[in-house]
Amino acid sequence: MSEYNSNFGENGSQRDWDADFRTSQRRSVDPSRRARPSGSSAGSDSRTRSQGARRAAGPSDSARSGAGRSTAGRTGNRTTYDGRTGAQRMVSEREEHAARNTRGTAADRTSGRNSQRPSARGSKRATAQPARTRRAANGSHASRDGHVANGNRSGRSGAHNVATKDAQRDNFGYKKAQKNLRAEYRSRRNLKQGFIGIGVIALVVFLIGFWWVNRPITVTVNDTTVQLKSEKIADTAVAASGLNLTPGNLIDVEGEILEEGGGTPYTLTINGEPVDDGETKLHNGDELIVDDGTDVEEESTVDNNHAIPFDSVEEGDGPIYIVSQQGKKGVAVVKTGNVSGKSVVLEVTKEPQNRVYLRYYPDVGSDKVICLTFDDGPYTEQTGEVLDILKANDAKATFFVIGEQLTGEAGDMALRAHNEGHELATHTWDHAAGSGNGVDLGLMSEEEQRDEIQKGMQAINDLVGENQLPVMRAPGGNFELPVWQNVDDLVVAQITWTIDTADWSLPGSGYIASQIESAGPGDIILMHDGGGDRSQTIAALEEALPHLKEQGYQFITCEEMLEYPPLT
Repeated sequence: MSEYNSNFGENGSQRDWDADFRTSQRRSVDPSRRARPSGSSAGSDSRTRSQGARRAAGPSDSARSGAGRSTAGRTGNRTTYDGRTGAQRMVSEREEHAARNTRGTAADRTSGRNSQRPSARGSKRATAQPARTRRAANGSHASRDGHVANGNRSGRSGAHNVATKDAQRDNFGYKKAQKNLRAEYRSRRNLKQGFIGIGVIALVVFLIGFWWVNRPITVTVNDTTVQLKSEKIADTAVAASGLNLTPGNLIDVEGEILEEGGGTPYTLTINGEPVDDGETKLHNGDELIVDDGTDVEEESTVDNNHAIPFDSVEEGDGPIYIVSQQGKKGVAVVKTGNVSGKSVVLEVTKEPQNRVYLRYYPDVGSDKVICLTFDDGPYTEQTGEVLDILKANDAKATFFVIGEQLTGEAGDMALRAHNEGHELATHTWDHAAGSGNGVDLGLMSEEEQRDEIQKGMQAINDLVGENQLPVMRAPGGNFELPVWQNVDDLVVAQITWTIDTADWSLPGSGYIASQIESAGPGDIILMHDGGGDRSQTIAALEEALPHLKEQGYQFITCEEMLEYPPLT
């Protein structure tokens, strides 16, 4: 027990358990004090003493033994060790069992001695009984009674051996349980000490780390020594240096100032490396070089597929107006400022293609071809006379007619011209009357411009019963680029002239004839079959056409002239 107390007396709970354990031990009979069963009497005497002892014990001893077992095993020990480990309860139950058997055996021996005195040899043998036999407990009673009843000394000796072995087994179980308890308490003690050690180490590491993180550091800012205790960042060091720095400005995408002082507060290098973030952490001994701030461009959005619109351009010179090249949008990388809204092109990935409005002279080469054109018709009689002269000279012409005049007999004259192989083209619906002052589409609204051309062409198509090539001549020849762009989807060409006979001013048939006879290859001659008295024009035609025909010229329509390429 001294070894047990030294191992388990370290805390209060263990000392309490030791006290309970010693109490349980006192309840058991010391095996060394037990009397060895007597073997001096004969079998009948021994049997008689054994039976007498059992009768002497009687119900009272048995009851007391049962009561003892009930009280000690169920009330005392279970109350004492309730809540303890399984090993502790096992030891308690082993002790109770040994105590009950020991008390029963002692009672039998006592009753036997009272009923019949043992012989001297039996007393001496009982006195000289070895100490190891006093440990017998469980099962000894039943074994000894059986052998006494048979009167066989060898039976008594066998019962003694069985009881001794049972006691040895009980003693071994007790020692094993005690050993397990010691191991369990050592394990708990070591685990507790391990947790305490880990906690101490963690606390030491934390304190060292806390000190290391919060220790003051010293840095230099432009050769000025600065000590930092709390916030160890670039902004704190620059502020502590006391330098007078000028911040940069906030500028738009085109470089214009949006906000003064809205740029970076300063420029910074740490140990020779440029740094943009003022929250950069510093370390002991860092060298900072600080200068004035720089301008910062506004935040912007970049569009990598920004469409670049095409331009409309006029090129060339001449009597024929066509769109020689359709416009195509380009693609560019464009940056747009989120504050200013301005945009700049960073890169053009696809160039736009301009829409080209070309004016040109036809390249007829060596062909001696001339276009005869007549405006402001049809007039019933005058248009008829012109058609007769053209037919006589095997000449074809183009009549730019007024749409609202293609009715009645005048309409019949226009239809005759179509049927005889002449070309009918629009000269607008009413010669730009109203807001156009009868002479200029440019004075009209865009809607009126388109309406003039569409209605004039529709009148021609309705007259002849089929769509004609959408060719036109603007009133007065006024066809500026804005008008052209507005109606370029309605016409394929706008035709002016190269020779103006001025017949509308009635200069005389001789003058008109001379203008006609001056024509050369590819010329387009302007005349009128309506809009007033055209007798001078008719007389000039009769004189000039035979002259040109003799020179080998052919008279073609404007549609046919469009088949020739531009003269370069």
